[in-house]
Amino acid sequence: MPERQLTEASWKAFAKGRSYKDAPLLKALAALLKAEKEGAQPLLDALDDVDDAAQSLLKGVKGDKELSSYVTEMGKAVEKSRTQAKNAMREDANKAKAAAKKADAEEEEEEEPALIGTKMLPLIRQVKNGGGPFPAMCVTDGKVAAVLVSRTHPPQSRRKMLMDYLGLTGGVKCHIGECMFEDKVVTFVFPTQPAGLAKKIRMALFNQIDMRVKVRVRGENPEDIDEDLTEEGKEGYASGDGDASASDDGDKSAKTAEAASAGMDRAMGEWRTARNMAVTLIQTLARDIAAAKLPQAVEGITLATTVARKLSVDPKTAAAVAELIDFVDQDPVVKDISDIEQDIRTPLKEALEGLRQALAT
Repeated sequence: MPERQLTEASWKAFAKGRSYKDAPLLKALAALLKAEKEGAQPLLDALDDVDDAAQSLLKGVKGDKELSSYVTEMGKAVEKSRTQAKNAMREDANKAKAAAKKADAEEEEEEEPALIGTKMLPLIRQVKNGGGPFPAMCVTDGKVAAVLVSRTHPPQSRRKMLMDYLGLTGGVKCHIGECMFEDKVVTFVFPTQPAGLAKKIRMALFNQIDMRVKVRVRGENPEDIDEDLTEEGKEGYASGDGDASASDDGDKSAKTAEAASAGMDRAMGEWRTARNMAVTLIQTLARDIAAAKLPQAVEGITLATTVARKLSVDPKTAAAVAELIDFVDQDPVVKDISDIEQDIRTPLKEALEGLRQALAT
């Protein structure tokens, strides 16, 4: 409702028995009542019209102190309503901006798994064909790594995305640099070159985009180089020429070792695929829980984060695999997610069984 001084009824009560030429003012007051339902900007325009009509009326009547006092109060009411309308406009603008930001964030969250998977695959292919350089980011805890290669420089928020992918909450180093094709090898250039990072990135690329590539990492000093030039298609074993005089038994042993290593790599790849699917779903559910603002939200988010962290990226021993099998089989959160949302337990257990068999070979 408009201020009392800005209603037709109030004006008519004041003007009763007086011969004011108030048709423009009455028209403006009627339009003001209608404008209140149309939004802040139409209301501001209508308030201007009322103010103009009142001032015009006052100029046409000389020496009427009562009218002058009424128009003064009307002006105060116009200014008060104008301030309220402007505040409402700012609030609406802030709400729209917040809604747009939330929508962008939700869209970005939906895209996150693809950023280090399907959307990164064509970029690495371009690099292998001599394309680039492309901005790159790598997060590692010293044991495993996750890498992002993109067309634009990644914001710092991508660090958390990579940590979430690995199921880590801290204790990591983040390297930011470029990915390019140098000396016929996919090369990552960072300000410093930590020893052993090339192998971790090579395995990260295999896990994230299912591509086997030779990798070198160097610092800004071209001589500061770490390489993992394992032959493409052969993981975890050398391709050496061997001794020409080696026995048939030695050849068979080498082939057996190669087959076992290849089997282990396949099993590890299947485990990481199942794990990544489960972690992505768990992170999505955690965001949904946070958005719902339920009383148990903090507890639910904590449990989900704990599960994601316990699903090790790189279980290399029979004991680690056995521990994971027990965890997946008994954890109530895994059970609830599998029963209510999507079955993550079955693919996790199948992948772990494959790892168990590969380790036993």
